[in-house]
Amino acid sequence: MRQLASANHRLISQSLAAHEFGKYKRERKEAVRAVDVNESEALKQILEVWKPFLFDSLHSDYNIALDIAKGLNYSAKDVENFSIALAKFQDETHFDLRAGVFLSALINNGKDDSYTIRVSHISTKLIYLGYKNTKNVQVYGDLNADVGYGMKSGLLVVHGEVYARVGTEMKGGKIIINGNMEEMVGSGMNAGEIVINGDVGAHVGARLKGGKIKINGSVGYKVGEHMHGGEIVIRKNAASDTGAFMRGGKIIIKGNAGSGLGDSMDIDGIRRVDGKVIESKVPVIVVHGNAQDYIGENIFFGRIYLHGKYKKLGNTRHLVHGGIYHKGSALIERNGDLKS
Repeated sequence: MRQLASANHRLISQSLAAHEFGKYKRERKEAVRAVDVNESEALKQILEVWKPFLFDSLHSDYNIALDIAKGLNYSAKDVENFSIALAKFQDETHFDLRAGVFLSALINNGKDDSYTIRVSHISTKLIYLGYKNTKNVQVYGDLNADVGYGMKSGLLVVHGEVYARVGTEMKGGKIIINGNMEEMVGSGMNAGEIVINGDVGAHVGARLKGGKIKINGSVGYKVGEHMHGGEIVIRKNAASDTGAFMRGGKIIIKGNAGSGLGDSMDIDGIRRVDGKVIESKVPVIVVHGNAQDYIGENIFFGRIYLHGKYKKLGNTRHLVHGGIYHKGSALIERNGDLKS
């Protein structure tokens, strides 16, 4: 597990260093006052137990941090001051992982409902902040990756940009990112809501099972790849391969879509009851703008609705149930009821 975590950490850290959030502008440094560890006894205690805390594996080390937090008496203000004081430790091994996990444990164990985390003064961006979150959290500054991983409830707002992976395997609550992302939103998400007030490079809603993702900008390729349920709404444009291997749920693109729309769409599990296809299981894609070529390539089950101009359809000879529609008229449509 240590090898996996370390390799993952190196991959994200190297990418972050190389691209500096890709095309996105780096955050503006926030002026944060220096924290005197003597001003709060609770802060002194938090710093004392934080120093020997190490990172080996996510789940076990989070539980260790949670047990540590249960032995402390602290307030939301103490946690905020701790986040500021963390700057002095940022050159230590696995600081980004340790800090994200430890802060998550402090927040989830805390007696307060709302927390403020300040990280804009820290150059080494945190990973796993908001892990299994159940509280209302406001984060000021950019983060690295795995924000709100396995989040259960509450509200997590990031006033900054995130490199990758927001809301992975999310179970509830709401995440708002007020900035851009490079990739991976809501992978394997089960429930809840994610709102990105910016652009996302690629991989939105991969393996999405439930919940809603809203991108108030444009996205890169492979939106909803292997998606099984839930809803994705793209306010602007989407690049190629949107809905590729989609198995359920709904994707709405309010701008234009690239090529390969709905490639290999199908449905999972029991497809028919009493000989009729379960319509609620059939995946749906709606494009309000223009679409490119190879629409519905190798589609089996699914419905694609086009409201703007399009170039050409793909190979649709495998279509069993569903269709491709342009401005209300069927370009191709098949009813797969009563077929094996």
